[in-house]
Amino acid sequence: MRNFARLIEKHVGEHLRSRGFTYRETLYRREHASGLVNLVGFDNGGRDSNRFRVLIGFNDHGALPPPNNGFVLARYFTGGSLADVPRELDCSDVRVLERRLLRFTECFDPIIEPFFAAIATRSELAGAVANNPQSDYVRGRLYFADGRFVEAEAELTLYLGRLRSVLAESGSISTVEATVTEVEDLLARCRANRAR
Repeated sequence: MRNFARLIEKHVGEHLRSRGFTYRETLYRREHASGLVNLVGFDNGGRDSNRFRVLIGFNDHGALPPPNNGFVLARYFTGGSLADVPRELDCSDVRVLERRLLRFTECFDPIIEPFFAAIATRSELAGAVANNPQSDYVRGRLYFADGRFVEAEAELTLYLGRLRSVLAESGSISTVEATVTEVEDLLARCRANRAR
């Protein structure tokens, strides 16, 4: 669909801005004093397409190192609910897209806002992030930033073990070694903060 970003901004921009979001390139952000960031993203794959996705989710400003511009936790708007798996919505012409975006604005307060409201702290976000090896680091950083050093240490220790396994299997990889050093530093800071 041509002019996808312009049409998104035209039909949902004011609605989201009135709820505290700012806009940049089909991504709406609402930052909270806690560091949490609510995200609403519209994605048509960056091309003329007859389908698009709406991602609803979270990130954090401050707990996670740059580049940190993606979704730490995401759900997909289905046209009437939120789902864990991607759902592509039809936008075969402008009128269809306009109807989809109207439906989005109608569902925002009763469906999307409660999802955002359910996670108010970094620790709650850490608890909601999927439990997989790649997420240990993210959960550890979120717990650390929230002052929950026992949980941070547990997550970062798991992650460090995985990194060391990669090093043992692959030999010296400078980026992995640098990450090991960073995680070891964070673990030392967790222990120091726990000892206080």
